[in-house]
Amino acid sequence: MDIVAERSSLIKKLEQINDEMLLKAIHELIEQSQIQDNEYLGETIEEYNRELDAAKARVESGKFIRHEDLEKESSQW
Repeated sequence: MDIVAERSSLIKKLEQINDEMLLKAIHELIEQSQIQDNEYLGETIEEYNRELDAAKARVESGKFIRHEDLEKESSQW
């Protein structure tokens, strides 16, 4: 079943529910899912892309540490 058909089926089932507690639980589940999605990224796609572009520019300009060099440096801590 594709996403449109799945959504349509779910809407029909939701319309038939008369249990307010169940509807509130479903609503809370959806809300929590959206919060977790936002927390996972912690930022908008635009912010993520800006940070990615900035990181790429730093690498291209030579502002980075090689893994081997970092290991040597951290072994002296």
